[in-house]
Amino acid sequence: MIEIKRTHDAPLLFDIDSFRSQQMENINFHRCMLDDNDFSFSTIINADCRSATMNKCNFKNSLIKNSRLILVEACSAIFDDCYFKDSMLLHSNVSNSSFRNANLSEMIIKNVDFSNCNLEGANMNVDGLETCNFNGVTYDETTIWKEGFDYIEHCKHI
Repeated sequence: MIEIKRTHDAPLLFDIDSFRSQQMENINFHRCMLDDNDFSFSTIINADCRSATMNKCNFKNSLIKNSRLILVEACSAIFDDCYFKDSMLLHSNVSNSSFRNANLSEMIIKNVDFSNCNLEGANMNVDGLETCNFNGVTYDETTIWKEGFDYIEHCKHI
């Protein structure tokens, strides 16, 4: 049994041992404190993650589809090999996280703090990059950037 605390609401109870490799649809993580959970290899569809904390969570190899990540704090999280499809990442802090080989190309992104993130191999061909903070970001020759976005001004090449 997993108990997830929420700000201003009763905790959520899940009759599972781990979020790893789970199929989750229409889940409400609004204002949930999800820090340090393992969501790797999961499919998350139509999730409401507004104002959730996801610090140090592991989302490696997950599909995040039709989900709202708004005002999220996901610092030092792992999003390696994630595929974000038709989801929103708005006004959020994902600093010090890893997005190695993640595909963000089908997202809506605005005002996201990507500072000190690892974007090696990530597909960042998405609108809204000019509203984001990329200070200290690392990338490599396989990172794909939105045409016209001057990432060199903001990022450290490894």
